[in-house]
Amino acid sequence: MAVAKFLAFTVIGCVVWCAVLTTVGYELGSSYRHVLKGFSDAGYVLAALAVIAVVVLFFHRLRVMRAEQAERT
Repeated sequence: MAVAKFLAFTVIGCVVWCAVLTTVGYELGSSYRHVLKGFSDAGYVLAALAVIAVVVLFFHRLRVMRAEQAERT
């Protein structure tokens, strides 16, 4: 992709992103505490899912590595 085209798309994307974040912040400003609590609960769920995913991936990778070592011997 040409630099000029990339720059144009980046600027357009940034303008849209900043406008959306500003609008959402302005609209939710009065109910900040309520929104923060909702995201706090969701954050705990997402953190737990992330930990579970890392543990599953770790054990999967461990199993694959052991299978590869067994094939070599």
